[in-house]
Amino acid sequence: MTSMVRWSLALLMGVAVAAGTARADLTGSYAGQLRLGRPPQATDAAAVLSENAGALSGTVVLDTSDPALAGAYLVQGSHKGKRVRLRGLNPGGVKLAFRATVASDTLSGKVRLRVGNARTKARLAITRLPGGGDPSSCDAVFVDNQQFFTTHVMDGVLVPICAACHVPGGQAAATRLRVVAGDPAATAATTVAVIDQTTPANSLLLAKPLARLPHGGGQRITEGSTEAQALAEWASLVAQAECSGPPPPTTGPELYAANCAGCHGADAAGLDGRPDVRCTVRSRLTDAVRKGRGSGDTGMPPFATSQLSADQLTLIADHLETLRSGLAPDLYASNCATCHGATGAGGRNADGVRGPDIRCKDAGDFAEKLAQGEEGMPAFPSLVDDATDLARFVRGFCTGG
Repeated sequence: MTSMVRWSLALLMGVAVAAGTARADLTGSYAGQLRLGRPPQATDAAAVLSENAGALSGTVVLDTSDPALAGAYLVQGSHKGKRVRLRGLNPGGVKLAFRATVASDTLSGKVRLRVGNARTKARLAITRLPGGGDPSSCDAVFVDNQQFFTTHVMDGVLVPICAACHVPGGQAAATRLRVVAGDPAATAATTVAVIDQTTPANSLLLAKPLARLPHGGGQRITEGSTEAQALAEWASLVAQAECSGPPPPTTGPELYAANCAGCHGADAAGLDGRPDVRCTVRSRLTDAVRKGRGSGDTGMPPFATSQLSADQLTLIADHLETLRSGLAPDLYASNCATCHGATGAGGRNADGVRGPDIRCKDAGDFAEKLAQGEEGMPAFPSLVDDATDLARFVRGFCTGG
């Protein structure tokens, strides 16, 4: 199974489970290739689709060299006979339109990607994968406890507290938990991916809203509350069933989606005031992850090696490299803006470190500080070669001081 397939499962876990195992429709997980450009270059693609009476919904994931076009598209569409139509958006606002023909378990056809007035044409072919295990015991947990889940978990916690973000287009759309409006069964299926089958009390379903672990939404419920008790009971019920949920994250995109996307977005450009990390140099990425930044709901708690190993952090850094544009505005946003402000006018980061106004500095000043650092500022030797471009970008905001 490719990394893109696993990532797509992480983004839309449980939808195929909730829809059942019937093969007459297109419900399932898919992997294949996107052929883009001239001459055509083949890159990985994946999808998770759910069909209900001919209506399709799900996620299509594209892995392209163009970061604007890459990532997860939340899609909807239709299936009539051998024809499939899908339309959707990625977090960056790129529109996808896929017209496909069904042949056995393969969907293939033309795909159009549009951002603004620019349009890109390509061909996409994806094939349904074999089932990954019997989910019947997971289904049974919901069937046997449907009233409890719907009343206490869905209506008591997930809809009033989590649905603001864990829905298509929401801040946490890229994470594994998804609240499917009006569909408790589908929502229950997605919770399986965030439940620790061995130690249910340590489940992300609890640890995130309780802020035991970093959470983009901050602390949403309190220890011992009725909401926490409902989530704990549901986690225990699922764990007792020993059902087969989605596999734990193992690849860079999966690990990023599970640990980072809730705050920094599926495209790593930052959400709700959190920083852009697409171009963060590795040394600073490691420092931020291990030491954390700031405190409270908007801060980033540290990740111990027991939560995120060195190898896993390397995989996340490798994934961010695929999103790295190398453009001066992005380099500045990822490495400088937290201290010096979005325009270089000065600021203070989450730890209280103050950065001076640098709007009118020349390239020599930039190169010196990047190479050696100074009080309160670490060195960024890997950015020295970008000093001229960074200085030129920031001087665009200089008013002549």
